[in-house]
Amino acid sequence: VEDQAESRADAIDAQADTMPDGAAKEAMENKADRVEEMGEEKANAMDDNGEVAPSETGVGDTQKK
Repeated sequence: VEDQAESRADAIDAQADTMPDGAAKEAMENKADRVEEMGEEKANAMDDNGEVAPSETGVGDTQKK
């Protein structure tokens, strides 16, 4: 799950790299960050060790603290 999200985030980030600097490029880079973070959270939620996903703690990089 995490690897799939990271691959998708890398593809989005690569697309952003081809864009001119500006708000649209920044939005695309932020989307890539969110996709990767959500994949990490989903993988953590599925973790056999019972690790708590950051989404349940409100501590992720794209989440309000």
